[in-house]
Amino acid sequence: MNRCTSVLLHFLTALLLIPPGAAAQINWSLSANFVSAAEAGGPNFGLANQVVRDIQEDGKGRMWFATQTGVSCYDGKTFKSYLNTPADSLLWKDWGCHFLTADGTGRIWLATTFKLFYFEEKKDRFVEYDLSGVEPEAKKDHWQSEIYLLDLLDEGAVWFRKSAGLYAIDARSMKLRKKMTIPLAWRSVSGLLGKDNDGLFWAGGWKPKDLALFQSDGTIRRKINVPFDVVRDMFQQPGENIVWLGTTALASYDKSTGQWEQWLSASGYYEGFAMAPKLTSEPILWMYPIGKAIVYGFNLKEKKFVYQISTNNLPGNMLRCSNVECLYVDSNSNIWIGGKEGVSVLFCNQKEKDKWDSLSVSYTKKNRINYSPLITGTWDMPNGSIAEWMNDGKEYTYVALSKHSKAYFEGTLMDNSTIAGKRTFIDTENGTRLVSDITYFRNEKGQWKEIIKKSFDSLNMVKHMAHKSNVVVCRGKGFNPTTDISGTWDVLIGFYSYYFQDGDFLSVISPDHLLKMRKSGKNTWKGRQIRTYGGCRTEMEVNLSFVRSDSIYAEWTALDSHCDLEKGIKGAGGLKRFKAMSENDSVFITEFRIFDEFQPVIPTNHVAKELVIDHDQNFISFDFSSSSDPATTTFYYQLEGFDKGWFTARMQHSATYTNLDGGSYIFKVRATDAEGNELRGNAQFMLRVRQPFYKTWWFICLAAALFFGLIWFIFQVRLRQRLEKEDIRRRIARDLHDEVGSTLTTISILSESVLRQMDLDGEKTRLGGIGEKARTAMSSMSDIVWSVNPQNDNMDKIVERMIRFAADTLEPLGISAIFDIEKEVYALQLPMEQRKDFYLFFKEATTNVAKHSGAKRAVFSLKKTGRQLHFTLEDDGKGLPTQPQGSLGGNGWHNMRARAAALGAQLEIKTGENRGVRVSLRMPTA
Repeated sequence: MNRCTSVLLHFLTALLLIPPGAAAQINWSLSANFVSAAEAGGPNFGLANQVVRDIQEDGKGRMWFATQTGVSCYDGKTFKSYLNTPADSLLWKDWGCHFLTADGTGRIWLATTFKLFYFEEKKDRFVEYDLSGVEPEAKKDHWQSEIYLLDLLDEGAVWFRKSAGLYAIDARSMKLRKKMTIPLAWRSVSGLLGKDNDGLFWAGGWKPKDLALFQSDGTIRRKINVPFDVVRDMFQQPGENIVWLGTTALASYDKSTGQWEQWLSASGYYEGFAMAPKLTSEPILWMYPIGKAIVYGFNLKEKKFVYQISTNNLPGNMLRCSNVECLYVDSNSNIWIGGKEGVSVLFCNQKEKDKWDSLSVSYTKKNRINYSPLITGTWDMPNGSIAEWMNDGKEYTYVALSKHSKAYFEGTLMDNSTIAGKRTFIDTENGTRLVSDITYFRNEKGQWKEIIKKSFDSLNMVKHMAHKSNVVVCRGKGFNPTTDISGTWDVLIGFYSYYFQDGDFLSVISPDHLLKMRKSGKNTWKGRQIRTYGGCRTEMEVNLSFVRSDSIYAEWTALDSHCDLEKGIKGAGGLKRFKAMSENDSVFITEFRIFDEFQPVIPTNHVAKELVIDHDQNFISFDFSSSSDPATTTFYYQLEGFDKGWFTARMQHSATYTNLDGGSYIFKVRATDAEGNELRGNAQFMLRVRQPFYKTWWFICLAAALFFGLIWFIFQVRLRQRLEKEDIRRRIARDLHDEVGSTLTTISILSESVLRQMDLDGEKTRLGGIGEKARTAMSSMSDIVWSVNPQNDNMDKIVERMIRFAADTLEPLGISAIFDIEKEVYALQLPMEQRKDFYLFFKEATTNVAKHSGAKRAVFSLKKTGRQLHFTLEDDGKGLPTQPQGSLGGNGWHNMRARAAALGAQLEIKTGENRGVRVSLRMPTA
């Protein structure tokens, strides 16, 4: 709010703040002012446009100025301007050419919102730098695509930020290198604040509120909690540990102790920090508050403000550029100040001023009468109401509001100290309407007074301070919010609009806008709007559509080509959002955003009805406010379904949430006043986030069905394969038994029959050998047939065959066969190959006992230990020598080791003379 300040008040305040000693350090006569070419009388004597966005010095010592409509270069004697054309597409909306910087070679670079240019000296023009491959995922014509030039001379390169990336362009090779990727949570910041003495990039202070200190690789070195609302700029003096930050106050942060200090001001947000060492003997940090016609100087040594310089366009002012837009200190410590009405410069000495030819252009223009603003901005009126004033030339208008009244004034400037006109006053308690002749004048002390005709009392008016609430809610008993929209409305771009409705007449006043309208329908108005932006005037035709008691939409068309608009250009939106119409509306949600983009939804529509968003819209924000003084109001918020309790919103009246799961939520806000009393009208916003498809019930059921179907299919395939294998094994066993077995049996029978009929001993021996081998082959084949048959896979079948073989082999020799078998063994199932090798190992060991032990008994043991089958055979025979001989040392020993190796088992044989033999086999099982 408070776009301008009273001229006299500026000078009086400046005289009070500047100590005589400090003021004497600067020779104010060493100053000059430059205006637009149209005002200066020719293109070689002024700027391309009076609105100056940025200032920069090139390598040749020339000064460059980015203005509303182009770039101007001043070499100390003449101006040369480079204006944009429609083909150049330099400009976007009303920002114009808004960033300048110089690289290590002294070349000038320019950013125009979405494009980047560099000045080509030989071609004498600006050339666009190709950024088509930079952050291609960023939305076109959106804040994510904006180019933010940074005044960093690291590596002599040009540094800029676009969306998620920080980039540097080498000054000599012109090659682009990405230096850092900014984490997602910090990409909504309007730009990096700067770089400190430790080489860390500072970002944040707005959204998110905390400051993050980034290393060059993009990792966050540390975070700093900021006890302020918004941080706009930073500065660190070389060799010092203190970082100065521009917020609603001037703040300092000690990096070693983490301590904060602040110097309060009602002027606004500070930015443009710079030092001019040759200008003063003391270390002075220069800055300006956004949107104000004033420059401050802060003594870093004494830690206090010592300069407050008005830049209003007034006779006698040494610096006259109106509201300040930029501040730049050149290589010789000259301070250049750009504003809404040109450029002012304060030279460090007479030699510097002479070098620049001391060109000073007066503020005159043919066919233009320049009226100095007298009463503009927000004022506290004598009757306790708050008034927003605006002037259009000599014509002055204000809307004054209080809880129980509203007023509208139209008057004319009679001389430099008097404004006379008529005021319509309406008491919203009883509906009384009074029209009075009224005069406002400034006395010899610079105070503004109000005199109503036929009254002898003159009442004081006071400039409304920025730290106080500007929101006024009409609540009189006779006020009907359904038919009257008088009150304070937020237009969401940094200031409020004051609405006055008197039947079918409507007037709207804001810092740069004046609307006068008549009702054209039940909820619509038509009329004209005067916009005085950037020191000039534009007239527009406006249609207002009153949708609800908390939302107004506007459509407008420019009727001329002044200010930042072209004739015929159309726009929509603009006048929106909040007004508390009753006690029940004193706390309210003002705005809902997704990825920091305003969403055209009316919050009150979703008190009882859910707003549905997609799951990938996972960065949402709510803004909230109240009709009471925000400086003394404490807000509490909670997102039911996500937050476990209430959170306190101290400086920033907004809440942001990311990565919400699908489901229903209710965002709630409540507030208390300075005494802790609960304010009425707790606000809520119902929201539902769609589940991602992979979390929906139908997708989960389908996935489960597919999973279990796949498991069932694999099981069926494996079952079919197992059954097929078992069928093959049965067929092999049957064929071996029926074909090979019967053949061997026939050979054995025939050999015995022939043997009985022969008389020769030699022939009997050969035939007996044939029969013996046939019977041995039959025995081996029997073992193979048994092992192949799947019916014998169970362990009880194996144990049964082992017992039978041991009894048949050992008992005829007088050796007792004793079996010790744990019941857990019977639950095992051995694969065919493992079963065959294990049984043959057992058979070999048992045969060795029968042939070589001379034992009286043999003990067989089968136990399951973990995932192993432990088999032992121990006899009480004569044992074997330490170095086994005979069968065990030959084929018997070799066969047993081969079987054990095939089983992947551990084999241990312990023996000695007259100590028997102990065979131990530890075999892994499934």
